[in-house]
Amino acid sequence: MKEEKDILTKDERRLIYWIGHYEDATREKCTQEALAACLFTDERKIRKMVREIRLKGIPIASGDGGYSIAKNKEELKHTINRLYSQNRKHVDLIFALEDCFKEEKESSIMAEENDPYTEEVLERMVNHGRYPEE
Repeated sequence: MKEEKDILTKDERRLIYWIGHYEDATREKCTQEALAACLFTDERKIRKMVREIRLKGIPIASGDGGYSIAKNKEELKHTINRLYSQNRKHVDLIFALEDCFKEEKESSIMAEENDPYTEEVLERMVNHGRYPEE
């Protein structure tokens, strides 16, 4: 039995339908703008819904031109690499902001030293070759 958190909402099912329908009809990826118009919402809500759907295990690919339902691992590769790249940029921003107060860097503003979440994220990035080891 699926857990409640894994069950798609009505709006999430509609979003998946429109991504697939648009792609079948036009042979192109479906843009955030088109999805927002179809679902009578805004692009921010579309991004949030795509995130939630992905967390539920639905392989939505994105990139150049919009969203599509990935049919294999290769189709997801570009999306996965782009997400790692975005994560790297966020980590770099955290370090840059911490450097604003170098004398206080020992007590990190964003995360305490040995914070398990921060350590896990950095370790995963190093293991996937997305962040260089020092």
